[in-house]
Amino acid sequence: MKHLQFILIAAVLFLLPGVGHGGWFWQNPWNIHASFLSVQFINDNTGYAVGAYGIIWKTTNGGTNWVPQNSGTSNYLYSVQFPENPTTGYTVGSDQGWNIGIILKTTNGGSSWVDQTPLPRIDPLYSVCFPVDAFTGYAVGNLGANMKTTNGGVTWYYQNTPIRAALWSVCFPSDIETGYAAGYLALIKTTTGGQTWDTLSTAFSASSILFPAGIDTGFASGEYGLIIKTTDGGSLWVRQPSGIGNHLHGICFPLDAQTGFAAGNDGSIIKTTNGGQTWGRLITHTNYHFNCTHFPSNPNTGYALGQDVIWKTTDEGTNWINFTKSVTSNLYSVYFPRNFQTGFAVGDTGTILKTSDGGTTWTLQASGTIQNLRSVQFPENPDTGFAAGTQGTILRTIDGGIVWSGLNTGTAHHLSAVQFPINALTGYAAGDSGTILKTTDGGNHWITQASGVVNTLTALHFPVNADTGYIVGSRGTILKTINGGASWNPQTSGPPRTLNSVCFPSDTRTGYIVGDSGLTIKTSDGGLSWLPQLSGTSYDLRQIYFPGVADTGYVVGGTWNNNVILKTFNGGINWYYESSTCSEPLRSIHFPIDDQTGYAVGIGGRIIKTTDGGGLGVEENREKGLNPGNATLQIRPNPFSDITQINYHLPEQSFVKLTIYNAEGQALNRLATGSKQAGNYKVIWDGKTSEGKPIPSGIYIVSLVVNGHPRIKRVALIR
Repeated sequence: MKHLQFILIAAVLFLLPGVGHGGWFWQNPWNIHASFLSVQFINDNTGYAVGAYGIIWKTTNGGTNWVPQNSGTSNYLYSVQFPENPTTGYTVGSDQGWNIGIILKTTNGGSSWVDQTPLPRIDPLYSVCFPVDAFTGYAVGNLGANMKTTNGGVTWYYQNTPIRAALWSVCFPSDIETGYAAGYLALIKTTTGGQTWDTLSTAFSASSILFPAGIDTGFASGEYGLIIKTTDGGSLWVRQPSGIGNHLHGICFPLDAQTGFAAGNDGSIIKTTNGGQTWGRLITHTNYHFNCTHFPSNPNTGYALGQDVIWKTTDEGTNWINFTKSVTSNLYSVYFPRNFQTGFAVGDTGTILKTSDGGTTWTLQASGTIQNLRSVQFPENPDTGFAAGTQGTILRTIDGGIVWSGLNTGTAHHLSAVQFPINALTGYAAGDSGTILKTTDGGNHWITQASGVVNTLTALHFPVNADTGYIVGSRGTILKTINGGASWNPQTSGPPRTLNSVCFPSDTRTGYIVGDSGLTIKTSDGGLSWLPQLSGTSYDLRQIYFPGVADTGYVVGGTWNNNVILKTFNGGINWYYESSTCSEPLRSIHFPIDDQTGYAVGIGGRIIKTTDGGGLGVEENREKGLNPGNATLQIRPNPFSDITQINYHLPEQSFVKLTIYNAEGQALNRLATGSKQAGNYKVIWDGKTSEGKPIPSGIYIVSLVVNGHPRIKRVALIR
């Protein structure tokens, strides 16, 4: 079990975008590979979904983003309920062989789950219900299993039922005495809090049962499009015309017994507005299997979840947002015009994405072109921007991307870069065959400038004004102008490698260039001389960016299925690896205001974000030359269950901070701090906070900072 638990923790730690932890986290594309079996929203924003292989996901923004929770199990979870508050909830299920049941409880909003399963074993459980509060609850399952707790799950005990078939759903509409359960050829009822159960019908197989407005009027859904209704507390059940023959797994009436929804196989979602007299199909022409549906507070906003799918509606089911669809086109440039919230990314086949909420959601815009876009920039505000790409394409928007218009550039050469240094009037573009273009009227007219080269030009940068700028390209090309492009003068770079990006952080003298095969060079004299720096990688480096801080900069790149993010704190003297949440190569990086909040994009539509400058520090060395000194950090055993030993070596007297962080970047325990002599050190960590409180199973970060230089390792705790 512990081995499976560790695999689960490692697998889900970085599954989704927007995960609230330090470092770089994933925003796009959102690829869902999970079978959801139950969903409940406790309000319009906060909801939980459970399913196969122990998945528990949580959203706090109405389903836009879902965060994996650590369930501590790899078993199937069939039902989830939070009875009265957003912190205490229950989920039930079974092992993967459907032989043994499981009960889990959380008291901290899903951050950790405690196993409440009674010993030695219980039957598989398929549904859980706490009708009034978090203390008295019921769970039903295989072979007529019916369990009850009256003390919040501290103890669970069996109650007798008149059947031995599987019970798939349980509902107590308004109190802890009167309840209903449905299953295979079984509908049963109790009026004694489960002490006794009466058989209502053996004619129907129902997988979901619901009494939306009291103990008399109820609905059940099930196999072959079954929907039945009772108005007399279950004595008589009448079949309703669902209009479909597919299995219906979930049914929901959010406010009363009039407007309801049911969802099932082959994309079936049906709706009634007259108490079930008639049902109409809302979604057709899809093969998604929906296992559950929930409308939290009204018929307008609801959810349908199933096999690899999360759908949401905000207009009573007329239209549905498919959260499983996202852009996967290669992205080559990202830009946020002077704020953290509004940004743009561009890529292949005319792809333009926009976010207005800091990347929580990215919306595809109509670019009006199928050309590959390689560069995007908004010079002054989020309204006026430009994008450049293949076949001489330059697009312009003046309304924040609602409409993009093609400009006449007078060239068919591919363009790789565009920049308007000061305002939206004077701009430059560069591309294949030594092409350099300039406009002084906001892109209405473009003039070709003489570059003096025929090489491909890949990037340009005018750091402080529209007069002095630099362009780089293939075969080590570096060009400089000091007169607004009237003339471009070549500079010497060194090896004739392809140069991919140039950045002068704060003036026209100190600048950096990166290129293929890990090339990094720097000038401190305006390009008269360029000196190599040790990047510590052989990957192709695609963009370098210094977010207004002279010494702190970032580089992104990668080759094939590997990416690299490098960071320097000292103007490129040392470069450190940063850990990201994807493996695809990255092509562009941008920090709009400071060196803390930034975005990177790349191959396969990858978009990642950081809000803490890339995390707590850097990954342990993957190649020589990344970290100064010979300080080392080791953790044994890893994973561990009780205690682990942290060993570190100091080559000289140093100031040390040894800290344990959780995945959200919160410091849990400071194990060592202060000045220490050279030597070997051993620290025992018992998996507790600095206050002595045990922490749950999960992945934690061990940070050793030696004289300001961090070393990072991850450790797995398995309870």
